[in-house]
Amino acid sequence: MKTRAHRLQVFIVLTILISLIGLDVAISMITPEDVSEGFFYHLEQGLLILNIIIITWVILRFFHLFIWRSLERKHHVPKTLKDVTAILIIFLAIVYAGTSVFGVPVWSVVTAGGFLTAGIAWGLKDLIYDFFSGILIDLERHYSVGDWLLLQSEVAGPEAQTVQVVGQNWRTTTFVTPGEKLVVVPNRELTSRGFLNYSRPERPYRDAITVSLDHEIPVDRAERLLVAATLKVPEVANYNFCQCYSLEPSAGGVDYYVQYMVADVPNWRETRHDVIESISRHLHNYGLRFSEGLGAYKLSRDGPFEQEPSLSLDQVLPNLPLFSTLHKTEMNKLKKDIKRRYYKKGDTIVSEGDEGNSMFIIGEGSVDVLKKLSSGDDELLAFLGPGDYFGDMALLTGEKRTASVRAKTNLLAFEVEKKSLTPILKKRPIVMEKLSDIVAERKLRTQKALEARSLLDSKEKKQLSNKILQGIKEFFGL
Repeated sequence: MKTRAHRLQVFIVLTILISLIGLDVAISMITPEDVSEGFFYHLEQGLLILNIIIITWVILRFFHLFIWRSLERKHHVPKTLKDVTAILIIFLAIVYAGTSVFGVPVWSVVTAGGFLTAGIAWGLKDLIYDFFSGILIDLERHYSVGDWLLLQSEVAGPEAQTVQVVGQNWRTTTFVTPGEKLVVVPNRELTSRGFLNYSRPERPYRDAITVSLDHEIPVDRAERLLVAATLKVPEVANYNFCQCYSLEPSAGGVDYYVQYMVADVPNWRETRHDVIESISRHLHNYGLRFSEGLGAYKLSRDGPFEQEPSLSLDQVLPNLPLFSTLHKTEMNKLKKDIKRRYYKKGDTIVSEGDEGNSMFIIGEGSVDVLKKLSSGDDELLAFLGPGDYFGDMALLTGEKRTASVRAKTNLLAFEVEKKSLTPILKKRPIVMEKLSDIVAERKLRTQKALEARSLLDSKEKKQLSNKILQGIKEFFGL
């Protein structure tokens, strides 16, 4: 509709232009050649100026409809370039009007324009610099409105600032700080000083913190603890991305670089707070802490050095609903039979479709739960961290593994086997009913989540619980 309206405008203007040219020719025919003033002479001059104005408008519309639009289908055309072209066309029209209507010599106009331009350029050199810098910025498109940039102190003032682009014109770029303060920067400063774009090449922002831990904590253990704790933060878990590297040993311990994804720059402070809080909480749960500097602890100690410090199951089992019904004596017996398993990053712990009769509890580290698609690719179903468990259906009913589980980091896990649970269930069958209820609720919740539903139906839960209970009795021969 807009294209048709533009074409109609051009048609109407061309019609008017042709009519004015015709009228101009008619007046020229009836006006004596030696007449240099009078009504007809001024009328003819006025018509000529009007023709020049209309022709200029038609040329501008032509560029807009047929040149700029054609180029924009394949490339970005800077607004500044459009404005410069329009100014140049209008300037040429003024020069033509001055020479043809008012009889000013062309060279006089060019010479006067040259001197005038040189004087203006000298007086407005900074504005001209900003102008051409704006064209370069628009052409290269290193940022756009909405992007977050880090401006150096030479540009932003006393100290570097993180700002968001809210506007850009031929002379300046306007930013807003996280504190809702406007910052206006000349384009020349951006092209000469440079900037860091947090929003390119991808919108999510990669934030990082440095954590120092005791020298006596093995590097691989520190890595799995830090990654698992970081991925426990919901916003970070959404991207399922976290990297941890040991940087260097220092006087206070070993420094670790932990990098993770944040949705956008404005969220980094809140997310960093949550990450530090999560890491601190996890370290506390394992009896560890951040290093506090030389002298806060011994750098060496008597006795053999433990590559894998012991982790008590008392820190894990009591927090699992699955074993909350066991008595203390039953819990102690189960702990003696549980086996510690270590896996390297990338190891497959269980594979979809495999037979199994054990479950795993994550002590340290994290895993990805994967489902095989018809295309052969793996779909990520869930991320599990310290305190989470998987394989409970295989332990209790002998059901085949319904998904594959792969170590996302180096992993310490506890394996509970069928033979460890059999004496407890034979001695106290009531435990089976409670286990079936817990497993049924967990499985039904997972199914509901996959179906984007959140409420558990009590009737469905009871039916599934009875089915699981029957499976447990058959599997354990009870």
